[in-house]
Amino acid sequence: MDPAKIVEILRSTLQPDQWENAEKQLTILSAVGTTKQEVIECLSQESLAPVDWFRDNMMEAKPTNFQAIGLRDSDDTSNIPIGDSNTKSEKQVQLLVVTIDEKLNFHQRVSTLCRKAGAQLRVLRRLSGYLDQPSCLRIFRCFILSHFNYCSLVWNFCGEVHTARIEHIQYRALKFVYNNFDS
Repeated sequence: MDPAKIVEILRSTLQPDQWENAEKQLTILSAVGTTKQEVIECLSQESLAPVDWFRDNMMEAKPTNFQAIGLRDSDDTSNIPIGDSNTKSEKQVQLLVVTIDEKLNFHQRVSTLCRKAGAQLRVLRRLSGYLDQPSCLRIFRCFILSHFNYCSLVWNFCGEVHTARIEHIQYRALKFVYNNFDS
């Protein structure tokens, strides 16, 4: 897993002021080894620098905020010693507003956005009988389309199935906007 790719995805997802705050709190470590134990030892050694930085600047690193991803063998969870605590390797982690899983397929993120956009689509469906077409189009752009345009760089990597889900929601919404249920 390339940390630069994760950072670029996060940067595209967040507003500039959110990114400045996140950049101060976010440390992404990566390691390569021939065995699982070598990778764990390398991550443990690399993690000492940020923990020491916190200590040197009179701050405390919170072990509950440490997250690890990508060191899993089926249902096995690896413990990575970081500072004075152990961090378990999980199937997915929450980095600010983006849920990243171990395969980098963004399934959880796309599901969350589709669920939110679907709820707003139901509201648009109820309101479409009372509003004119330009008003429905504004509601579509503001409340539904904005979810998918907010971090469009991420959708380049989400895969064909997730892209189809997103397009299906947009298609359904446009049917209500243009009051065209025949196509």
